[in-house]
Amino acid sequence: MNRQFGQHRFTTVPPVIDRTDGFTALRLYREQDGRSTICAEVVYWDACGQYVMETFDGDVPVEVIEELIAEAKALIRYK
Repeated sequence: MNRQFGQHRFTTVPPVIDRTDGFTALRLYREQDGRSTICAEVVYWDACGQYVMETFDGDVPVEVIEELIAEAKALIRYK
């Protein structure tokens, strides 16, 4: 994702894979005033076989969250 929404730009980078703790996460970054911070992530936990979502540092528009979830499900595939 690379999307402008109001005064913020929201971006993702390739998923983070942690084989030790058994998860893969797609992180959402919010950029404002030249500063980028993680504002949300969708995590797939191997042990329970499901996705969870968490937000950080303020509100995130629903449209951006919906796009983040869709992107995570498309990129993080397990059988």
